[in-house]
Parts: sequence; structure tokens; C-alpha cells
Amino acid sequence: MRLIYMLVFTIFQYSLFSITIQVTEINDYPLKLQFNLEAGVSVEGKVNSKTGRMDYNTIFLKPSFYIDKFGIGFDLKFRFSRFPELLTFNERDWIIYKDTNKLMFSLIDKLDFVRFGSKKYPIYFTTGTIPTIHAGSGLLINSMNNETFSPGFKEHGVYSVFNGMLFKYPIPFKGYFFMPDIADPDIIIAGGTLDASYFINSDFFSLNTGFYTVLDFDSTESNFFSAQTPDKIDYYRNTDFNNHTIGFTFPVESKFDFKIAQLQVLSETSFVLKNKINPTIDGAQFFGIRGNFVNLESSGYLIGIPFGITIKSKGFYPGYFSSNYQITRKDQFENETDYTNFLFNYGFYLTAFDDTIVFSFLLYSPFTMEWYKAGYEGTFHFDGEASGLMKGLDIDIKYRSSLEQLNTQGDGGFFLYTITKDFRFSIEIAYNIYSTRISLLAGVQRAHWVSSLFNDFKYVYTGNDPNGNEQIIINVVTDNFGKLLDKFIRLEVSFAL
Repeated sequence: MRLIYMLVFTIFQYSLFSITIQVTEINDYPLKLQFNLEAGVSVEGKVNSKTGRMDYNTIFLKPSFYIDKFGIGFDLKFRFSRFPELLTFNERDWIIYKDTNKLMFSLIDKLDFVRFGSKKYPIYFTTGTIPTIHAGSGLLINSMNNETFSPGFKEHGVYSVFNGMLFKYPIPFKGYFFMPDIADPDIIIAGGTLDASYFINSDFFSLNTGFYTVLDFDSTESNFFSAQTPDKIDYYRNTDFNNHTIGFTFPVESKFDFKIAQLQVLSETSFVLKNKINPTIDGAQFFGIRGNFVNLESSGYLIGIPFGITIKSKGFYPGYFSSNYQITRKDQFENETDYTNFLFNYGFYLTAFDDTIVFSFLLYSPFTMEWYKAGYEGTFHFDGEASGLMKGLDIDIKYRSSLEQLNTQGDGGFFLYTITKDFRFSIEIAYNIYSTRISLLAGVQRAHWVSSLFNDFKYVYTGNDPNGNEQIIINVVTDNFGKLLDKFIRLEVSFAL
């Protein structure tokens, strides 16, 4: 143990440096060479009924090299399982026997990023943990990222953006290319938006139109979260390809600015082609508006009220390619998802300081008179430095669930079950001071396959409704249900310059 502490102290000592060399070529163009080193420690834990309990102390080194606009970084982690008296090195991170695929995946995960350009450059390319992508109203692509398996496991994605407005002679087009995991390349998203306002030149009216396509080469893939039963898969990556799915979406957004209020009008048309034994095409049309009110000169609009209607075929699953797609994807495109062709979208936004502080809660629910069914999405984002309120502090809270019938029977167990349908809740707090970064990630999520075990943790009894009439009540044993949730936490301290 003393040796470990000495090693950590030594790493901290030598992590606080950066070497920069500037070379002048014949044409006097400065070529910048740079080497950075980040080092730190983290403690992470994850409990999942399929993967068991994972507790790690981690020492990590992240060296990175830059030559002008090109950079490459490495993520070298040394994880130790925690036991009362002995730390055991997790050699599976470095040595994998008789499995070529997992060895290749392990080598890919040693990369932190490969990068070209920056967000201020017309062409930007990066791999690793990638930004969230959202298309239009989110009818097909809704806040999608590649962080579902974090912590404990990671996906190594690809993200590229072409921003024509940053050229010397601007082009009002922005193009995107997105792949969540190059080690499991079954999801590919490409598309872009055209800013027609560039040709209109109006302070009152703006117009944007876009086109995105999604290729899903394995729309019924099974992994830790989406497998129907716990014994069907033992890894979170799956390189089989079957049941190809292709999606297309066409968002159009117009904005009217009245200075004291703002009106956004959004239309989006989406199609999904499912290449099964009997190929089918499903589609949806979204119409929506959002009003933004209370415009302060120093802060921007404070309140946003959205409302929309989706008309869809029964086999179309709204927001399928979302931040929870790894949880929900197993059979969402195989069966009818609803008993109705109409969905209502509504909620609210509270924003401040030009959207550097945002709190939102959104719902989408089918139109029916028989029961209330809804999916939920809530977010909170705080950027302390951009808002000028607390430099170095960032907070992100995210919650998302799939469609489920709301039920308030019993003592609350069934209500808990209904609002955690294929859901993920996470909170991430990071604080940067000088060259030190302290971050905490914690959360819980419920895998899609847990729903198939509903009979294992439910009980039925006879009770009375509010009017005194006898009825059958279904409740959930929350202790049993809680054991099947995937719970995770990571505390990390790093030093870099």
C-alpha cells in the first residue's frame, strides 16, 4: 500500500508540465509542437445483476501530442480491485487471452482521442467521448451520445463537423458525421443543416432546414442493457450484423423574434425502413411551436413553453436514436409500440444567461382516453464560467425514460416502476481550479431486459379505490426491483497543464 501511495505522489509531481516547441518553416508559417500530460486517480463502482459488482481504484496517465492542428491522446488506466488488505491488478484491461475481438477492443480503448482542428475551425474531427447530437425536434435523433456504459466501460466514437460559416468566404451549411463506437460500428449518422437566414438578412425572421440519415446495421442487437434475459450475452459490445434499419429525417425550423417574446415553429418528417424478412416502412410527422418569454438584456429569454403533435404509424418509435438507445434498442423496431397514431409533446424550459443555465422537463404521451402513458426527459445544465457566476464549476443532471403507463396504485412501488421504464438518471459535477480537476459522476439506470422479469418482483392484492370500491391492486417489491437496477459512481481527481 505504501508503494502505491509513493507511486501516486510521484505521478502527481511529474504531471504538472507541458512542453511546447515552435518551429518556423521556410515560408514563415509557425508549426506548433506540443506535449501534454494529465495524471490522476479515481474511485469507481458499478453494481449490475448481470456483470456483478465492480469496484476499482484507478491510476491513470493521459499523455497527448499535438502537431499544429492534429492531436492524439492516450488513456492508460491501471485499475485495481478493492479488497480489505490487498489491491489486485485488473489484468483484463491489458492482457486478454484467446479472444482476438476483445484484444482489439482493449487496444482501441487505450486511445483517448485522435483530433484534427477545433470547434473554431471550419473542419473539426475527433474520436473518443463525443458531443451529443440532436436533430430537429428529436423525432428520430434525440440527444444521442456514447456514454451509456460509463463508468466501467466506454465506447470510442467518431464525430466530425463541417462549419461553412467559419471559412473566409462563408457557406451557410453545417454538416455532421457521427458514430458512437468504432469498435462496434453498427450505428452511423450523417447529415447537416442549411441556414437559409443567410440569404434573407432579417433581424425578425430566420429559417433553418436540415437532412439526416441513420444507418443501423444491427437493430436487434443485444448487450448488457438490451438483452431479453441476463444469460444471453456476457459483453457490452456485439459485432454481429442483422436486421438492417435505415432512418431519414427532415427538420425545418423558423423563428420569429418580437424582441419581448420569440416564437419558434418546427416541422419534422421522419421515415424508417426496416429490412427484416418482410421489409416495412414506418413514418411520422411532427408539428410544434415553442414560445420564449421574459427577455432580459443581460440574460436572454427566461421561460420557454413548447407544444407539439406527432402523427405516426404504429411501428414508429419516437426518439429511438437517443441517449438511451443502448438500453431501448433491442426490439423497439420489431413490434408495434403503441395503440394510437397520435402523440402530444409538451413541457417547459427555464433558462438564464444566454442558455448557460438551463432547466427543462419534457413529456411525450399517446392520445387515448383509456389510460395515461408517457415518456419523460429532464435536464439541468450549469456552466459556471460562461455564465460568469462561478468560474470552473460545471453541473449536468440528466433523466430520460421510455413510454410506460402511469400507475399510482399501492404504496408507490408500482409508480416507481412506471417512471423508470428503460431509464437513465445521472448527475455529473466538475470543478476546475488552476491545473486541478475534481469530478463526480453518479447515477442509476434500468435495463430493457428487466421488464421481462416483472412477475418476479410484483405482487397482487385486493384493495379499495378512492370511492370505496373493491379493486385488484398491483404493487412492486421495491427491494427486489432495486437489485436489478444498474447503479454507478465515479470520483476522479486529475492534474494537468
